[in-house]
Amino acid sequence: MFITQVGNGGDGPPYYGMYSLDEACINTKEFNKNSNNFLREDFPLKEYWVWENETRWTDELKKKRKCVYYGNFILGTDGCAQYWTLIITGSQRGQVWMLADVGAQPCAPSLSFWDWYEYWLDGGSDWWREFKY
Repeated sequence: MFITQVGNGGDGPPYYGMYSLDEACINTKEFNKNSNNFLREDFPLKEYWVWENETRWTDELKKKRKCVYYGNFILGTDGCAQYWTLIITGSQRGQVWMLADVGAQPCAPSLSFWDWYEYWLDGGSDWWREFKY
């Protein structure tokens, strides 16, 4: 409701601010040119994945990579092909993830949209403070 009824872009956790609803729709659709049902398809990940590190691309991995932008709504960008997204389908529904050209990762700890936004309002910016490498 915040995105559609209260906020319509502006300042926010993404470095370049939150996309307006129009910008978010355009960018979300751009990443999903090959699917008409991308908002209904389940987001395929349950944990972070750095696909840049894959050495052997099976058909299963290729399909999984193609579907990474399914089931999520782009909130804004930090630049350099890094996009903040709200997952809207699948097991991660309601969580905020960073999707980049090299991989995808949820916040650590996992954060809902409101927790993510409120953390930023309180001055927070370490989105992976609990991530264990």
